[in-house]
Amino acid sequence: MNQRFPSPLQPAIISGGLFGLLVALPPVQLVNCCTCCSLVIACGFFASFLYSRNCASAGVEFRPGTGALLGLAAGGVFAVVAVAVDALLTAWIGLPMQRALMEWVRDLPEIPPELNGQIDVWRDALESHESSPFRVLSLIWSLFVHLVQGAVFSTVGGLIGGAVFKKTPRATEQNVYDIPTDAPPSP
Repeated sequence: MNQRFPSPLQPAIISGGLFGLLVALPPVQLVNCCTCCSLVIACGFFASFLYSRNCASAGVEFRPGTGALLGLAAGGVFAVVAVAVDALLTAWIGLPMQRALMEWVRDLPEIPPELNGQIDVWRDALESHESSPFRVLSLIWSLFVHLVQGAVFSTVGGLIGGAVFKKTPRATEQNVYDIPTDAPPSP
């Protein structure tokens, strides 16, 4: 019986991309952090769900180990997408918003003059870190943390999904009635 397994790449990319995009958004990132990386676990679980449907339609088995490997792949995609979107959002919204917030705080009448000097130091530090090696190191560190997070939690989600959506191929009619060749003849 020559069955073709469906490609696990598509479910890993869809799930990792979707959850990476979600987790990069600041309010969702906070929810994910407060719920012990539940969205990263859901990433692996959703990838297992998608792949189990593909396996069921192809008539091939889907096991928990396959779900774990799929969760690991989805976790890698998750990490890359989350860091890329987070970097883009920080460059587009985050840094200008931080600058504007510092200027607003500096212009408040209740702010003591010595704090205005500190705000200027923070603003200068923010501007110097935008294009410095610090920003590159920050992105590398963020990618490392997201890769570890994705590898651990998305793999667990994939393993859970593999156990929940486990599929065994149906025996065809021909296989059910085949008589093994080493069986003794019936009397």
